[in-house]
Amino acid sequence: MAWTSLQAPIRMSAMVRTLKFIIGLIVLVVLASFAVNNSEPVVLRYYFGYATPPVPFYVVVLVAVVVGAILAALFAIAERFRFMYELRKRDRVIREMEGELVSLRNLPLAEPLPAPEGEASAKEGVAVESS
Repeated sequence: MAWTSLQAPIRMSAMVRTLKFIIGLIVLVVLASFAVNNSEPVVLRYYFGYATPPVPFYVVVLVAVVVGAILAALFAIAERFRFMYELRKRDRVIREMEGELVSLRNLPLAEPLPAPEGEASAKEGVAVESS
């Protein structure tokens, strides 16, 4: 059965959603098995004698992943703002150049432009032959 042009995107998006769900389910199962296999308590020791109470190892890993994701998101947001600033700056330059182009196109010509040399000599050549 051939898909019509309207059915193809609908079925593709359903397939993509199903694929994302399956991948998410696999990641969830892997994380759950990681948590079960690494539930032994660990104590994190810092400088100056500070230590955490015993927490399961998977919690330590989960917290590290969440903190890393938050930091990555913050850097991505900062980069996005920098790109938006650059885009606005370049848009302003483009608008200024377009305005200059419009003003140059609307300038009146003071005198007609001279004909190129190739055309003038060809006309003279024809004029000489006809006389």
